Amino acid sequence: MRPRARTAIGAILTALATLGIGAASRTPWTASHADQALLRLSWRAQSAATEECRPLTEKEKAELPVHMRVPEVCETREVPYLLQVRIDGSVVLADTVHGAGAREDRPIYVFRETELAPGPHALDVEFAPIADARDHVEDDEEKDEAKAIPLEYSETIVLGDREVALVTYDPERRALVRVVGR
Repeated sequence: MRPRARTAIGAILTALATLGIGAASRTPWTASHADQALLRLSWRAQSAATEECRPLTEKEKAELPVHMRVPEVCETREVPYLLQVRIDGSVVLADTVHGAGAREDRPIYVFRETELAPGPHALDVEFAPIADARDHVEDDEEKDEAKAIPLEYSETIVLGDREVALVTYDPERRALVRVVGR
């Protein structure tokens, strides 16, 4: 193909692409339906771990080098959490939430959105460990942090068209709270 022909084809394709982008930018689009509101759950929590220990048998001790022999072996397991949301008494979300990372030992991130009809709604949110990790924690300071879990939030909220109710974690109160913004 000649250089002039390639240049002409390139110019035509560029003009068509420009016209297509211009036409697409004029297409009407709405971020949300006018008759919908939104419940957004968004927070970060520390993952908790349980530790289960058992004594080594004599046979297991004999298989280990002398410098590695310990009276018991402990296994650490991260605890998943149950997130449950009830709106007007009906469960709209029930999900198991795990910590981030390959071993699930990183913080737990919660981000869920649920569309609601505008108006008043009875909202109940529960976020609790599936297994109670607080019984297995040795350090008193860690026990205090573990006491913040389970988290619960209950309120009757009133939402208008396109309004968003944000429920998040407040570290000062150690509780779930609703953030009210303009």
